Amino acid sequence: MLERFTSFSTPSTTDSEGIEEDIPSVRTWNILLSSCTIKGDVNKAKHFWQRMSKHGIEPDIVSYNTLLNCYAHSSKIQNRKEKLNYRKVVTSIIHRLRRDPNVTPNHITYLAIVNFWINQGLPTRAESFLLDITIASQQPIQNTPYKKFPAPNRSLFHYVMGDYKAPKKAEQLLLKMAELSDDRGFDIRPNTETYNILLNCWAKSMKVESGERAEVILREMEGLGHLGDVEATPNINTYNIVLNAWSNSGNAAAALTRIDKLIFEMILKGNPSLMPDSASYGTWLKAITLSKESDKKRRVEDVVKTMKIHDYKPSSYISQRIQEMLSTEPVNCSD
Repeated sequence: MLERFTSFSTPSTTDSEGIEEDIPSVRTWNILLSSCTIKGDVNKAKHFWQRMSKHGIEPDIVSYNTLLNCYAHSSKIQNRKEKLNYRKVVTSIIHRLRRDPNVTPNHITYLAIVNFWINQGLPTRAESFLLDITIASQQPIQNTPYKKFPAPNRSLFHYVMGDYKAPKKAEQLLLKMAELSDDRGFDIRPNTETYNILLNCWAKSMKVESGERAEVILREMEGLGHLGDVEATPNINTYNIVLNAWSNSGNAAAALTRIDKLIFEMILKGNPSLMPDSASYGTWLKAITLSKESDKKRRVEDVVKTMKIHDYKPSSYISQRIQEMLSTEPVNCSD
C-alpha cells in the first residue's frame, strides 16, 4: 500500500483490503522523481513513473523533464548492456511524449534529451534529434502522427557543436544551421558565438591544419561582416581562439609567423574592442616557447615593445612569464 500523503493528493481510493488510501497528485510524484534525479537513482525513478501510470496519474511536462534529466545525469555508465537499456527507455519516453496530446515540450525537455545523448558519447544522435524536431516543427499536423513540437533554439545547436571532437563534424552542423535559416526561416543563423565554438573545436583538435583552417574561418566571418551580417563578425575571442589554434597546430615556425602578423593586424585595426589582451599575449609567448627560434630573447623583447605600442598594461602573470623567458635583467613592461 502507498504511504499516506497529507498534501498534494488526488481523491482517495480503496485498496484490496478495503482500506482507504490517498493517491498522490502529479505534483507529489514530480517531487519524488526529482529526489531520484538528485540521487541519480534511475531504477527508483522508473518505479515511481510506473506507479503513476498504475494509478491513472497523467504526467505533465515537469514529470517528463525530470525523468529525462534523471537518465541524462545517470547515463555516464561503463556497462554496455546498461547503456543500451538506457537508450531504449529514453527513446520510449520521447516517443510517448511526442504522442501525448496534453503535454508540450520546452527548452528543458530538449536540453535533457541532448544531454542524455552527449553523456552517452553520441553527439551525432543529439544532432539528429535537434534536426528532426526542427523539421517536424514546420510540418502540418495532419502529415505526422505526432503533435507539433516547438523548434529548438540556437543555444541547443551550440551545445551539441561544442561537444564534437572532430571539427569537421562541427563545420557540417554549422552549415546545416545556415541552410535551415536560409531555406526554412528558422532563427538559428550562425552568429559570432557559433563560429567561435567551431573555431574552438579546431583549436582543441591539435591538428596540423588547425591554424590554417581557423584563419580561413576568421576571414569568412570578416567577409560576412562586410556583407552586412553584423551578428557574425569576429570579436576579441575569435582572434584569440585563432591564435590558439595556430599555437596548437604543431607547426611551430608557421605558427609564430602567423601569430606575429595577427597580433599586429589586431592593433592596426584601431578597434579598442579588438586590441590584444592577456590571452593574446599569453598565446604569443607560448608560441615563442614552442618554437625552435635561436633568438627567443629578441622575440620576447618584441612582445614587450608591442604592448607599449598600444599602451597595454600586462597582467602579473604575463609580466612573470616575460621575466622568466628573458632570464636576464628585469624589463619594465609598463613604461
